[in-house]
Amino acid sequence: MSQREADQGETMGLVFQVQCRQMKAAEAARRLAVSRKTYYQLEKRVLAGAVSGLAPKKAGRKGREKNPEAEALLQATATLQEQNLELRRRLRVREYLGEKSNGRKDAKKKAARREGPGDRTGP
Repeated sequence: MSQREADQGETMGLVFQVQCRQMKAAEAARRLAVSRKTYYQLEKRVLAGAVSGLAPKKAGRKGREKNPEAEALLQATATLQEQNLELRRRLRVREYLGEKSNGRKDAKKKAARREGPGDRTGP
């Protein structure tokens, strides 16, 4: 615990003792080595902080701070993934059509071999 945190804890403790009437404000000011006027200013801040700490807050964790560069990279990645998927689909279609057309060419070659070089009729 830092010295500042210890001082804050001591100040809060003295303020709460004064509020519970276990100690007079003048005694708390003396222990803190400040004037009574300064003590009352500290008391006001401590009590305001205590009240704000009790106020209802939004449930859950705080959201992460958005990083515009990271957001842009995520968007670019998503776009590239979509393009990649589309290109893969097109490639599959072309491969499929290529196999079909290659299959036709292979069938024609086999038929030509079966007929022999001079037996061909037609173009």
